[in-house]
Amino acid sequence: MTVDAGAYPSPLNYGQFPKSVCTSVNECICHGIPDSRPLEDGDIINIDVTVFLDGHHGDCSKTFLCGDVDPAARKLVEVTLQSLEAAIAYGVVKSFVGHGVGRIFHSAPTILHYKNREPGVMVEGMTFTIEPMLTMGSTRVWPGNNPCFCIIHVSPVEVGKSVSAFHGKRRGIGRTTGRR
Repeated sequence: MTVDAGAYPSPLNYGQFPKSVCTSVNECICHGIPDSRPLEDGDIINIDVTVFLDGHHGDCSKTFLCGDVDPAARKLVEVTLQSLEAAIAYGVVKSFVGHGVGRIFHSAPTILHYKNREPGVMVEGMTFTIEPMLTMGSTRVWPGNNPCFCIIHVSPVEVGKSVSAFHGKRRGIGRTTGRR
C-alpha cells in the first residue's frame, strides 16, 4: 500500500531495522520489531508508521487496546494523551526524544520532553515531533536484543504529535498515542 502510493517505509533498513513499521507491545517502550506473536486479550500495542514521500519523512503512531485491558494501563494511556495537551506528566523517559521530520528522518531539532535549559530556536517551516514517553514508576531503560528499549517494572506509554512552525506560530500536524 505504501509503495503503491509512491512512498517508502522510512524504518526499513534504517540502522539495520528489518521491518517497515514499528510495533511495540506492552512493556516495549518504542521501536519494537513486528513478529508473529498473536496479540492477546489485555495487550496494548503501538503501531508507529513513518514514510518517505515527495522528499520528506512523516512520522505517526497510534495506540490500540486489545480486549479487556487492565484498568491502570488503560488509565495510563488516557492520561498520557491528556498530558500532552495539559503538560501533566508521570515519570518521563529521558532516553528518547522528539525529533525533526522532513527531508531527513530523525533530524534536528532534538526535542527534550522535560524541563531543561538547552538552547534552541524554532524556525519557520521547521517540522518536528513531540513524543513524550511516560511511566508509572522507574524511568530506567535497558537495551534488549533489538532496537526496542524496555522499561523495568513499569507500563510505558508514548504520545506523539507533529508540529510545524509557520510565521512564528505553531501548527499541530497530527496527534498520535502509543503504548510502546
